[in-house]
This record gives sequence, structure tokens and C-alpha cells, in this order.
Amino acid sequence: MGTKLKKTFDINDQKQIFETIFHKSVDGILIIEDGIFVECNDSVVHMLKYKDKIQFLNTHPSELSPEFQPDGRSSFAAAEENTRIVLEKGSRSFEWVHKKADGQEFWVWVVLTNISTEDKTRFLVIWRDIDEKKKMEHELKELNETLEKKVEQRTKKLQKSSEIISKHVIYSKSDLDGNFTDVSEAFCKITGYYRDELIGRNHTILRHPDMPKSTYEDMWKTIKSGKSWIGKLKNIKKDGDYYWTVQVITPEFDEKGDIVSYMSIRDDVTSKLALRDLNDTLEEKIKIKTQDLKRLNENLEKRVKEAVEEAKEKELQLYEMSKMAQMGEMIENIAHQWRQPLGAISAVASSVSIKHTLDNLNTEDIPKYMQEIEDYTQYLSQTIDTFRNFIKDSKEFQEVVLQEYIDNTLYIIDSTIKANNIELIKEIDYLKSINISMILGELSQVIINIINNAKDILLEREIEHPWIKLELKEQNNKAIITIEDNAGGIPEDILPKIFEPYFTTKNKSHGTGLGLHMSYKIISQSLNGKLYAKNTDNGAKFFIELPL
Repeated sequence: MGTKLKKTFDINDQKQIFETIFHKSVDGILIIEDGIFVECNDSVVHMLKYKDKIQFLNTHPSELSPEFQPDGRSSFAAAEENTRIVLEKGSRSFEWVHKKADGQEFWVWVVLTNISTEDKTRFLVIWRDIDEKKKMEHELKELNETLEKKVEQRTKKLQKSSEIISKHVIYSKSDLDGNFTDVSEAFCKITGYYRDELIGRNHTILRHPDMPKSTYEDMWKTIKSGKSWIGKLKNIKKDGDYYWTVQVITPEFDEKGDIVSYMSIRDDVTSKLALRDLNDTLEEKIKIKTQDLKRLNENLEKRVKEAVEEAKEKELQLYEMSKMAQMGEMIENIAHQWRQPLGAISAVASSVSIKHTLDNLNTEDIPKYMQEIEDYTQYLSQTIDTFRNFIKDSKEFQEVVLQEYIDNTLYIIDSTIKANNIELIKEIDYLKSINISMILGELSQVIINIINNAKDILLEREIEHPWIKLELKEQNNKAIITIEDNAGGIPEDILPKIFEPYFTTKNKSHGTGLGLHMSYKIISQSLNGKLYAKNTDNGAKFFIELPL
């Protein structure tokens, strides 16, 4: 009877202990029965952040997991695989990613133990939250990778630095007997030896016979005493030539303080010494040249002034020559403009004279004839005013409407262009006025000069259906005027030269080579704009860009 009570007590006691462990454990403890969670402790609820375990019990482990585990397996397939292994071996421990109520994933260490009975398949599941540990592992991994990269980068930099030092620093290392154990590229370059020819050889192969033995005796005495030696040495190259270096030789010590080798850094001073000798010679020459230069400079200011005055005079002559050439062209344009009205006046006067002679003049018609003559006279007067504005030398800036200004300019040469059967095409936007401040006659000179050049080349090349097209548009706060012809263009080899003074492709009797040069100066200097030319499929196209 007593034995039976003791066993009952032991079983009850064990049950109570198990329940205490189950409910009080900080690790999550669950029971899986027939593949689903049927019971768990509060730690599991806390880990999953559910309000109550009722919300997730009776679910398959994969339902509390993301669709795939970090190794790429589906959570369902991985859970089934773990079940199979535990049924075979009795228990299994592994890492697993579960999903909290808010969808956040976290890592747990799982210990899965088979506690099945004859009628039920049961597993005891213990979860230990290792999320922080995994994060630390991940951070450590990233830190390690970053560190490895930095080490690799630093190693490459050091290798590069070492290569740079080898190329540019004249360095050598020798043993206690003065035999070379290491040399830099720069050392090989200055001596003329290959590295393999120097390693193991004694430094005496570089000793120049001009150097006294006492210098080397002092050097060895100093470095053997553990001190650095600094001195200037004349050395001999492999090809027999020589070079000078300033050397610093320093002993290297082992842990015991014994000298094990010598390191030397050299500076090539051959050029410096040669320069010093050269300077001594040059100083005397400079003294002589300075005296000559002083005498020469006494008249230099006067010569410069004379040259400046001469340049100004030439510039003025250029301008006057250009102006005279343009006035000649203007006279031709006036002749074309006046030819028709003068002819009409002559016709009216002749008609009146003939009728008077034949006594057939009706006195009532005289006012009509006089009015016709008056109208033609007014036209001639207007033409004179237009040409006067063109040739004015006034340098006063006035604001104009560019569309009207260009129309007035084209009026001057309209008759000449038409008389040569050339079509003048205007593409001007009149919807928005373009206002610009300028000296009245200057832009007209440029436009007329370019159009006259186009007219001359069209006639010279006998182009069928010749035309000249002028466009005006406003773009990016600039007024852009283009003048294009269909004469075939300017040869590419002379295109860069067309704005140079005296450069012309015309016969000397027909061109001075000043028109485009003066046009360029007007646009670039007076109007602060740009003038340039390009070839198109039709011919030459000139661009005038003026800031607004």
C-alpha cells in the first residue's frame, strides 16, 4: 500500500514539475500532434506576438513560417522532411525562420523530439529565439567582408606604392660585405644594369676611379659604428659613363641590436652639378646680354608706340577702304533704284513736249502730268534718305525694330538683286517685334555685304534659278539672322580664312578682301555678337547672332 502511494506521488510530482517547466520556461515549448500545433506555452505566444494561442493553434508549422526558408526550400517541404528524420532518429535540432503575427520574420533554434504513443504521433518542440544572434552573425559577416575588401584595397595600394617607389626612388640594400641583396627599378635605370646583374655583386662595381679611397673608408667606418652616412659620390655606369649621387646609407638592426644589412637611398644630382657649371658660364654671358638688352630696351617703348600708331592707321585705312568699296556698291544700287522713276519722269516730260509741239496738249491734263512727276520725285527723295542713313558715320546707338530695319536694308539692294534675276526670299516672323539697340548703319553694311557676295558668286557660277534666302528668328534671348544662297558653297579649305583681311576669291578688280573682315569686326566688337559661316546642301550659309 505504501509503495503504491509513493509511485502515485512521484507521478503527480513529475507532472507538476513538467507543467511548471512547460509554462514558466523562457524558451518556447509546443506540442505537435498529427502534424499540427495543439499546445504551447506563453513564451511562444510572446515570440509570435499573438494576443492568444487560440489564434495560431491547430496550424501546420509551415503556416507560421514564410513560404521559403533561407536555404531556398519551401517551408512545408522542409517541415515534412524534419518530421521524417525525427520519426527515424527520435530527435533533431536545426535553425528555422518563423513569422510573427505582424508578418515580421525571426530566427529560432528548434529541438524536435519524438514523444509519440501507440495511437498518437506527437512531437515535443522547443524554440529558442536566436534572432539577435543571427543579426549579429550577419553584421559580423558584413563587417568581415568589408574588412577583407579594405585589406585587399590597402594591399593593392601598398603594392602600387611599392611599384611607384621602385620606379622613382634610387634604392639599394646590401649585406654586411657590401653585396647587393635588393635594388629598385630606378637604381637599375641609372646604373644601366639589369637587376639580375646586380644581385649578389659587390657595390665596388659602381666605384668611379676619380673617388678617393678615404671617402669610402670614412663611409664604412661610419655605418659599421651603427650611424648613418651622408655623402656625395661619383659612380660609373655599365657603359662607362658616370653619374653623381648624394647618398644616405643607414644600417639595419635585428632584435638583438646587431647590424644585419645596409640600406641606401640615392638622389641623382648629375644634372644639378652640370647645371651649376653651366650657370657659372651663363652668368658671364647673361651679364653681357643684359647690357645689350638694356640698350635695346631704351628704344623699345618708342618702337612699340610707333607700331601701335601704325596699326591704328592701318585699321583706319582698312575701314575707309571698306567704306569706299561699299559706297561704290551703294552708287550702283542707287542707279538701279533711280533707273525706273527717272525713266518714268522722262516719259511723262517727253509726252507733254510732243503733245505741246503737235498742239495737242490739253491744259486740263497738265496737273495730272505734274502730279506723276511729283510722285516720282518723292520716291527719289525717299531713296536718297534711305541711302543717307546707310552711309552715316554717326556712332550713336538707337533702338530699332529689327524686322523693319532688315526690310529697309533689303529695300536698298532690292532693285540690284531683281535686275540680275535673283529671287530674294524673306522668312521673317513679324508677329512679335524684336527690339535691339545698335548703331544704325553697321548691321546694314554686314547684311548688304553678305548678300552682294552671294549675288556675285551666283552670277559667276551661272546658277540656274538663283536665290538668296534671309531668315530672322528669336531664340534663347538672341536674334539670329541667316543668309543662304544656292551657289554650291565655299571650298572647305578656304572656309576658315574668309574673315581674314585682304582674303578674297574674287578678281582683284572686283574685290578688296575687306568686306567680310569688316563685317566680322562690326558684329563681334561693335554689336557683341557672332558671325560665322557653314556650307549646306544648297550653298553657303552665314549666321549672325546678336544678344538681345
